[in-house]
Amino acid sequence: MEYVPLKQVCEISKGVQFNRINMKERGTYPVINGGMKPSGYIEQYNREGGSVTVAQGGAAGFVSWQDKQFWAGAHCYVIEPSDKVTSRYMYHVLKSREWDIQKQKYGTTIMALPKSALEELIIPVPPLEVQCEVVRKLDKFTELVSLLVRELEARRKQYEYYRDKLLTFGDDVRCQKLTEVISKLVDGMHLLPKGLTSSGKYPVISAQNVSGGTISMHSQRYADDEIFTKENARTRVTRGDVLLTIVGTIGRTAVVPDERKMLFQRSVCIMTPNPEKILSGFLRYTLDSSVIQKWMQKNARGGAQKGLYLNQISQLTIPVPTLETQHQIVGILDKFTDLMSLLELEITARKKQYAYYRDKLLDFKSAHIIQP
Repeated sequence: MEYVPLKQVCEISKGVQFNRINMKERGTYPVINGGMKPSGYIEQYNREGGSVTVAQGGAAGFVSWQDKQFWAGAHCYVIEPSDKVTSRYMYHVLKSREWDIQKQKYGTTIMALPKSALEELIIPVPPLEVQCEVVRKLDKFTELVSLLVRELEARRKQYEYYRDKLLTFGDDVRCQKLTEVISKLVDGMHLLPKGLTSSGKYPVISAQNVSGGTISMHSQRYADDEIFTKENARTRVTRGDVLLTIVGTIGRTAVVPDERKMLFQRSVCIMTPNPEKILSGFLRYTLDSSVIQKWMQKNARGGAQKGLYLNQISQLTIPVPTLETQHQIVGILDKFTDLMSLLELEITARKKQYAYYRDKLLDFKSAHIIQP
């Protein structure tokens, strides 16, 4: 068994800049740069499939596997193996060391990874037949995760189709302004008060805390009793309130599931539905619909960080069928979202399982006892 610097068994090269203005949202070849997803798509490539990439900027240190031809951008390292190692083996090794790699990134606003962080990384180099056996075992897990991800994507498209179809009504359903069916519409704090801390009792929720219909209570800022009492008088939330993100990441929604004590930044607005006119779930699904999402993106204002204002949201017009119809629609769409939540949990569990066996198999002192 050899342990050598990565540069002894692989060539590490950077890609070539491709102007973002010439990229498209869809196309034949992805442009891989410093993010976790492609920057865009183009109709030419500069690298073959079966390659390992590491983000140089942005999500610096993120390790990816490119199974098809792609364009390697200027903020992307490509790992090209010698005849001593295989590409797929190097992917699993670097993925297992991803955290160590990311610890060497530098910068403030935009992070970057020095080439030396990869060049000097010490890696195990067993015989090729051992590498192939490690890859065979670990790929069983990655293939299962890929299957689950494809299933989730199919269910998400199915949900979006039925959501938009169920929320499209004829002339027999009256459209009303949002303010006619809710009793409260407020946004969070425009100016953050002094005295917020990195840990504490009351989290300050931003747009980043709202995702996939859920609310994360883990925040970068927390308030004490004095600040909470003062600010909560205006934004107090209760079970059934609907949250909508309106600055930066626009259009994410969630229903408050229980009584929670939290404050909000300006990037989140709070709506209290009138239960005699509209259900919380129906309001949330309506705000999620393609028509409303497109309206929000079109009407967002600003430069670097676009946003919506409360007076814009208050003028939003939505269809409001009978409560009986709302119950039926919410019941159907809830089944889709529950299934997607279960798939997401399964994907998370399988990724953890993969990481566990990967680290065990690449610890060659104990790998012989692992039989996944």
